[in-house]
Amino acid sequence: MSGFTIAKLVVIVIMLIGIFSFVGVSTTTTTTPTVTVISHFPPNTVNVTSIVVSARAGDCGLNGITPGGFSISAFATYTTTWFLPAGSGTIPCRVSTASTNTTGFSVGGNFPLYVTVDNTPLILNISTPGSFDGVLNLTFG
Repeated sequence: MSGFTIAKLVVIVIMLIGIFSFVGVSTTTTTTPTVTVISHFPPNTVNVTSIVVSARAGDCGLNGITPGGFSISAFATYTTTWFLPAGSGTIPCRVSTASTNTTGFSVGGNFPLYVTVDNTPLILNISTPGSFDGVLNLTFG
């Protein structure tokens, strides 16, 4: 054998010894790491437990109605339709505006609404904040 071939053979043997000693048998035990995610964001749902409605006299029976609540994603728009006149409301009647003093919410709809027949739809678009759990106040004018 030539010196060059012996040198190659020695290098290969050294490399194999290094690989086998690296692979070897481990005497330590390993465990699967646990990852804990800590969120610093607000909850991603809005839970309106009930809606308190107030309205001026003649607002199609809206004053004192008690619609149920709703749950929806944060920063979303909840759309609902109420049919007027409600309760003891009389025809004709008018709903000019809607507003809320509940922090983070805004409300819009098909205003002004002139009600001249039963079951006229009042469409409400309620925009929600980043998080909420409680009562939503709506005022109609």
